[in-house]
Amino acid sequence: MPTFFDNDKYNYFKCICPLKQYGITCHLQTSDCKINICKNNSTCTAYADEYYHDISMCLCSKCYFGQHCQFPTAYLSLNMKLNTFNSMIMITQFLSYNMETLTLDIQNQQRINKNNFYKLNFEDFVLSPIGLLKTYHRYEQKEQDNIYLSYTHHNMSYVNITYEELIEKNRCYHSNEFNLIPNNYSSISDVLKIIKKHHNLCQTSQYNQTISNILCFYDPKFYLCLCDKEVYRTSCFYYDFTYDRCNYCINNGECFEGEKHKKVYDFIYHCSKCYYGSICQYSTNQFVFSLETLLALDNNDNINQTIMSDDTLLEVIIGKTN
Repeated sequence: MPTFFDNDKYNYFKCICPLKQYGITCHLQTSDCKINICKNNSTCTAYADEYYHDISMCLCSKCYFGQHCQFPTAYLSLNMKLNTFNSMIMITQFLSYNMETLTLDIQNQQRINKNNFYKLNFEDFVLSPIGLLKTYHRYEQKEQDNIYLSYTHHNMSYVNITYEELIEKNRCYHSNEFNLIPNNYSSISDVLKIIKKHHNLCQTSQYNQTISNILCFYDPKFYLCLCDKEVYRTSCFYYDFTYDRCNYCINNGECFEGEKHKKVYDFIYHCSKCYYGSICQYSTNQFVFSLETLLALDNNDNINQTIMSDDTLLEVIIGKTN
């Protein structure tokens, strides 16, 4: 049945119609797809346009795109070990570059769930030129946060890579590791002095003898640089490091977003100490412990979280007496 809302004593009303019904009072009904034009096990759905014409459209699965879901998507496959996640959040981004504005444009972003094998689909015939993998840890392990260059290819329909390959060879280095941080970001001369050294960083390993193959590096204030070994130069682009962050969490919780182009709340979080909940809304500051907090499900780790002090172990025994 339609849901009726009134306002100002019936001078205005609005009906929220159920599926396949439309019109001011939900008195019209759409027809089912007369001919299933959708391919590859996609779903055909019908709706009425503004002129009350029945329109059919296809809802594609993640692996296909196109008007009739007839084209397979490009994809990035990532293999990882069982213990890779622990308390870590992983975000992957597909990017293109603009040589006129020297910016990296994020075309698609997805958060990675807790699977050993993950297939990331990109709705096009080929992948975007650049792929990044970003990892985030809890507050006490923030120094372990990293950015990895998943791939740099042109006209590739798929890329297969393991997480072990990424962490061993494809880490993007923080500029601070080479003392390439300007003393004053507001000073153009200070910034230019640092930028002049970027090409040397990709050509030699003089800044750090333990690093022989630098693929990328970044300054989290504004740029990410890619090394081009063939032409012995560095290509630096403005990059939005906060694009994967969101503000749904409270109490200083950290929020990380997946899909942004679709109208869904696709996010994951890290709560600060003594807070928990889907948006870090619950606190344990007012008491030592409770059964609720002892058995609370940690959505990031997918394990039952136990709260204890450094010098005290709390044991809860739930039993049955005769």
